[in-house]
Amino acid sequence: MVQDCQPDPGRPSILQKPPYGPPNEVRWDLKLAYAEFGDPESSWISLRVGRQLLNYNNTIVSNSEWRNQGRSYDAAAVNLHYDRYRLGIFAASAVIPEISGITHHQAGNDIYGLYGHIDGPLGYSTLEPFVLWRLQPGVAVENAGAIKSGKQDEKAYGFRWKGLLGHALDYSYEAIVERGSDGPNTIRAWAQTFGSGSLASKLAVWPKLRY
Repeated sequence: MVQDCQPDPGRPSILQKPPYGPPNEVRWDLKLAYAEFGDPESSWISLRVGRQLLNYNNTIVSNSEWRNQGRSYDAAAVNLHYDRYRLGIFAASAVIPEISGITHHQAGNDIYGLYGHIDGPLGYSTLEPFVLWRLQPGVAVENAGAIKSGKQDEKAYGFRWKGLLGHALDYSYEAIVERGSDGPNTIRAWAQTFGSGSLASKLAVWPKLRY
């Protein structure tokens, strides 16, 4: 079945139907299948190999659980843990969902990364530096004449700083720089995000307010 997925300007976006088909519609799939050696919380080194979830950073590498089929990866991930220091080292390829059956990743569509975690560098806080490398065999290329697609080679460098001030105010700051290429086009980008929240502990319901 083919459905016209063009937005209807006369209807609010919350009432519009998403396109049918993956990843918005997946009837069944093999979500997880991995072997794990060691405990990442108690062992100084652990290894997980196979189809798994990667969620080192909710805004950079995550599971996208808001979709019908959340993202999983065919990956190998080593986690090092010593005292208040952690380091994740991984090589992964995102699984491309299909309507049903055991889906597979796309050859050459890979992401490699180093993701650090340091507890308590300043008060009740954590520092998470990271380096990521993304490769794709074919991406759409804009403003390149007759060239319609090209290979992506992108590297990202950044950190996230999050913590707690007092007893009820938390915060998170993240900065990232991206460099690389999409075919003949150069990638030069950067981004920053900041968020905080407070717990209204004197109220009966105790809502948490995000800013």
